[in-house]
Amino acid sequence: MHFAFTEEQTLIHDTARAFCAEHGATSRLRAAIESPRGYDEATWRAIGEELGWCGIALPADVGGSG
Repeated sequence: MHFAFTEEQTLIHDTARAFCAEHGATSRLRAAIESPRGYDEATWRAIGEELGWCGIALPADVGGSG
């Protein structure tokens, strides 16, 4: 049996890899954890608004990306 990613899955994978490479440096993560909120608001905004990952597993009829 051969499993392969779809073109859409490959795009998501590549985007996630690039995003994590840019935003996932240990020093940046530690600074976010040690901040008063415990996370980096700009990073979460990018994840939700720009990349749309918060709705990736939800159907479109409930506001997800399908």
